[in-house]
Amino acid sequence: MIQDGGQIISGTNNSSSTGAGGNLTVNASESVEMIGGKGDFPSVLSSVTDGEGDAGKIKITTRQLSVRDGAQIQTSTDVDSKGNAGNLEVNVSEFIHIIGTTPGGEFPSALVANTSGIGNAGKLILNGKQLLIDDGAEISASTSGGEGGSIFVDFNSLEAKNGGRLRTSTSANNRAGSITLKVADNIILSGADSGIFANTTPESQGDGGNIFIDPPRVTIRDGAKIAVDSQGTGIGGDVELIAGFLTLDNGEITAATRSNTGGDVTLNLQELLLLRNGTKISTTAGNNQFGGDGGNITINSPFIVAVSQEDSDITANAFSGRGGRVDIKTDGIFGIQSQSQLTDFSDITASSDLGVDGEIFIDNPDVNPSKGVEELPADVVNAAGLINQNLCTAARRGSEFVIIGRGGLPASPHNVGNVNSTWEDWSIARESEISPPKPIKRDNQSTRKNESKTPIVEAQGWIFDNNGDIIFTAFPVQVTAKDTWLHPNDCQRLRVNS
Repeated sequence: MIQDGGQIISGTNNSSSTGAGGNLTVNASESVEMIGGKGDFPSVLSSVTDGEGDAGKIKITTRQLSVRDGAQIQTSTDVDSKGNAGNLEVNVSEFIHIIGTTPGGEFPSALVANTSGIGNAGKLILNGKQLLIDDGAEISASTSGGEGGSIFVDFNSLEAKNGGRLRTSTSANNRAGSITLKVADNIILSGADSGIFANTTPESQGDGGNIFIDPPRVTIRDGAKIAVDSQGTGIGGDVELIAGFLTLDNGEITAATRSNTGGDVTLNLQELLLLRNGTKISTTAGNNQFGGDGGNITINSPFIVAVSQEDSDITANAFSGRGGRVDIKTDGIFGIQSQSQLTDFSDITASSDLGVDGEIFIDNPDVNPSKGVEELPADVVNAAGLINQNLCTAARRGSEFVIIGRGGLPASPHNVGNVNSTWEDWSIARESEISPPKPIKRDNQSTRKNESKTPIVEAQGWIFDNNGDIIFTAFPVQVTAKDTWLHPNDCQRLRVNS
């Protein structure tokens, strides 16, 4: 733990020195804590050079890293130095929390790789599970002389809120560094001044840096931004984002420039782009004092959804230069439409106030729900009309044909089948489970009694009684056409009981 303005520094402090600063390595099994400051001096873990040599590297390996209340971990070069800043590498098995500022707001809690001389800024390399940047804290790689440093983040989740930010910038003639975020789960940016920035200052001539982001889900809300704006005379950097879901709720993604060509924004989404509450996606260039061409916007998403009345815009505009190009490929776009100029509703524009308007291309399959649908008849089919009325006119007089039963229950699957019985496809039990049939004991008295009965004679014909029912007879009966139920003019009630 380093607190109350405590400092651990490795470096050179002589401007004529040509030697490199020493490396600083921290291995802690549980945690590393950096807390607060004292007066104008924050608690610091630092590698620095103010000579011609390069600053040393800082490498921290631990389970948890906490930097709070204005404390800092930094590699840097002084104004008069010619050397490069060293790299800062942090590997944690759980989390990095960077929170707050000194009580007066003079210093933010930070991980820093800066250069103030002509040398290049170092790289920031961070690995772990959870990264939180909160309450004005920052991760920064900037330059006021040489090339800006780059930031590489590989975490499961990243959250920057309440003014927390990742930032590369240049205030000199050289390009700002790039930011690469590889996040396994989600990124959440919330609150004004929060976000991810690769910018240039108004006095600079260098180009803005690039930002590459690759998580499954990104949420930008409540004034937070992803920005590669160039406020100087350089070209704006590019933003490339690959994700499943991207939600902007009063958030912004910008690659704008004040006086040169705006950078490009590329969004490749697998599920949805949702725009709410005044969201902006912009590659606008120039203003009433400066010119410049608008950058390009490319969006590939199955669905793009906005609310028309909430004034969320996608713009590649210019002031006096040429408007940029907006290229959208989607299966469905809702609540936002292309316009020649911005309105109070949600718009897509590529205009120029004084120059040549840009182009808008929307590749959206022209699906008409009414095409390819078979129109069903409005009239209900009369089922009675499908019946052949000539089959039996007696049906109109209420005759009916009824069959009751099937002559008994099916045989048990465990009994020996009767050759005269109808076969039922029952599952066949294993032979070991089938008991042999028990011998049938015959009652002599019942046998003699059955033998004394009148023998059964097969029916030879039938007659109708007064109720129209059939009576089977043992002698043949001559049947006339009038007697049969098949005659169409005199169908009788036929009832067969089994």
